[in-house]
Amino acid sequence: MIGYSRSDLTEKKIDWRKITPDEFRPRDAQAVEELALHGRCEPYEKAVTHKDGHLVPIYVGASLLDNDQEQGVAFIMDLSERKKSKEQLKLAATVFAASNDGILITDPAMRIVSANRALCGMTGYDEEELKGKTPKILQSGYTTAKQYQDMRHSLQENGHWQGDIVDRMKNGTLLPVRASISAVKDAAGQISHYVAILSDISERKAEEEQLRHLAHHDTLTGLPNRVLFNDRITQAIKHAARHRRRFAVLFFDLNDFKPVNDRYGHEVGDKLLQEVAARLSMNVRGADTVTRLGGDEFVILLDEISDRQSVDNVLKKTVDSICAPCRIDGHDITIGVSAGVSIYPDDGIDAPSLVHHADTAMYRSKKNKGRSREG
Repeated sequence: MIGYSRSDLTEKKIDWRKITPDEFRPRDAQAVEELALHGRCEPYEKAVTHKDGHLVPIYVGASLLDNDQEQGVAFIMDLSERKKSKEQLKLAATVFAASNDGILITDPAMRIVSANRALCGMTGYDEEELKGKTPKILQSGYTTAKQYQDMRHSLQENGHWQGDIVDRMKNGTLLPVRASISAVKDAAGQISHYVAILSDISERKAEEEQLRHLAHHDTLTGLPNRVLFNDRITQAIKHAARHRRRFAVLFFDLNDFKPVNDRYGHEVGDKLLQEVAARLSMNVRGADTVTRLGGDEFVILLDEISDRQSVDNVLKKTVDSICAPCRIDGHDITIGVSAGVSIYPDDGIDAPSLVHHADTAMYRSKKNKGRSREG
């Protein structure tokens, strides 16, 4: 325990007083006094110095033999492992309490036995409200049964699972989290607890959603961009082919837009494009798609049209709306627009053909006259 041999003891190379650090000597003196008065001393904790110099925490007690003031029995227990375990438990408790991540501990039946302050703050539940419940209390319905099945399978096979799920706070708000769940086994190899660490990823999800939005929308007008338009028209072609439906592509190019930039500045020009985008959006249904391809070019994808006349009606209404005067930063501005139309499948059965046909019709319209409603 303390590194000395039996011969060191018999040769009196070891003296318990000399190997006791100064701070424990008053307690040793008290123990000696207790032995003299009562024939025994209350066991107590102290430390002694190992032969190599490090301290060994011990638990010591002593008792004199009956009617003997010189001989007795002492016991000394090494507390190193217990102290180590105690320190580990103390450290674990500190981490549990101070962690910014939510920590949830359940028994083998998945009943919650403990939750830290961070988890309570994330979910809005007090620990007492969670104890005895299962984690189902946090389920939102947005995580699929397949995900939960994969989670259980991974815990059974590997003792661990990690992934993103969507929980629900006490007030009903959805809470996207990154969850890491581990099975804890006892000395017999049986599962004694499950520990789940939950990290709030709301901000990360919001950033991802913003990036997705930026990747598919025009930054100036907020309209779908060319990438999203290509996806929408591809889906429209598949749907129309499957159900034998028709749809239309309306191509718009503003007339005399450059002089607006030259005369009033690009800030006014940008606001004019935003106004045009708003007017285009007002003239379509929710299922339709209004796109800014770039510059002063816009496209409308009219989903599931009934006939050509309905397309012409939307075209006329949209052109009239764009050509109506608008006031921007104190300036009264009127612009024109050229437009072209293509119909699926009459004018093409793939996206490039449909867009090209509408674009060609628009340029033919622009060439014939500055403001045209020809399709």
